[in-house]
Amino acid sequence: MSVAPRETGTPAPIQLDSVGDSHKRSAKPTYCLVFLTRRCNLDCGYCHMAHSGRPDPEKETLERGVDLFMRSADNVCFHLFGGEPLLRFDLVKHLVDYVARTYPGRPVQYLITTNGLLLKPHIIDWLVAHDVEIMLSLDGTYDSQGHWRVLVDGNNARAYEVTCQHIETLTARGVPHFLNMCVSPENADRMVENVRHMRTLGVKRVQLAYELGGMWDAPARAAYLAGLRRVIEELHEDGAFEIMNSPDAEPVLGNMTFALDTNGDLYRGCAIVLEQHMPTFNDSTFCGRLDEVESVQPFIRSKFEQTTGFLKYTRKNPHDWKILRSNYHLGYQVKKLLTKMGHRAWGDPD
Repeated sequence: MSVAPRETGTPAPIQLDSVGDSHKRSAKPTYCLVFLTRRCNLDCGYCHMAHSGRPDPEKETLERGVDLFMRSADNVCFHLFGGEPLLRFDLVKHLVDYVARTYPGRPVQYLITTNGLLLKPHIIDWLVAHDVEIMLSLDGTYDSQGHWRVLVDGNNARAYEVTCQHIETLTARGVPHFLNMCVSPENADRMVENVRHMRTLGVKRVQLAYELGGMWDAPARAAYLAGLRRVIEELHEDGAFEIMNSPDAEPVLGNMTFALDTNGDLYRGCAIVLEQHMPTFNDSTFCGRLDEVESVQPFIRSKFEQTTGFLKYTRKNPHDWKILRSNYHLGYQVKKLLTKMGHRAWGDPD
């Protein structure tokens, strides 16, 4: 699985500021992936987290998590995540409403990652009304992604059609959204084809997120880098169609973000989504339980510190270490390529 690097899977580099009386907006918010459920209506082959055996969070757990981040930083982005978070739309509403009631006037941003199957009109209306940015997860044409994005109960091809219809609805209504396209080592050579297909749906912003936890050997890295270059050169148009990849977000696994699990466990980095595939890496990201943590500040690391720390901790597990190294290797190559091309996402500082 890949968490958007904008944010989140993967999130952009984070700057945490000490909390001040004025609560002025920071240049970059503190990001927290909030897992509203482990359950999902899809079974994606590149998603390496457990989807059963852990109940959805209690509302009190979400409130304590919000309180932790609101007292730790002056500007926060809550990235509502899962599983499929819209399976618990009630918790989406509860979290946003709790922040509004408890912290009026504080700068808070919201982002939700969804596979789009449940984006009914009334849900879209609510998300728009509450300034929740929508990040859609779709990986290209049905032929390219159908064999590993499988509907848990129902017609897989029909589910793909529904997702595409909901994306077209967002476009037709002018609802801000962007697409996170997970690129696996197996389909890296179809990147241009898949992005072109997304453009036919009216999508204006696409982030090409390489699969975290995938084995990116030299041929796979070369295919991804070649595809990324072609997509930027052939499809990126300022003001018309954006490839959101940014050198500042690489390597993704070095970005400073947090993840709050459904049971109140707190992690840093892109944790949880790799727990079954890379358990040693997942262990290295653990911060503690909510009742043990007063502030997230002591867990802040620079990108270099986080990268070297994860590698050092994971080295004791040859399987995890080999995969982690391949992911970091690709990340640094992507950073180098984007820098050389002079490519930056809209809104990035010069």
